[in-house]
Amino acid sequence: MFCVTHQPLVAAVADHHFRVSKHVEDGITHSRVSRLRDTQERRQELADLAGGEQADAYAASLLDQRTA
Repeated sequence: MFCVTHQPLVAAVADHHFRVSKHVEDGITHSRVSRLRDTQERRQELADLAGGEQADAYAASLLDQRTA
């Protein structure tokens, strides 16, 4: 199953994480999918989704709950 979400609570329980990004160049939209391979990359991406002052700590707690 492949799930696309902007919800950190949903993303945190996945076994594999990918970042989908896009940019526009000369009026053409390009998309890129990158696999997040380590805990630090996953944590940062969850923090970016969560936003706010304590996003990094929140992302860490989500990943910790998943492995508990």
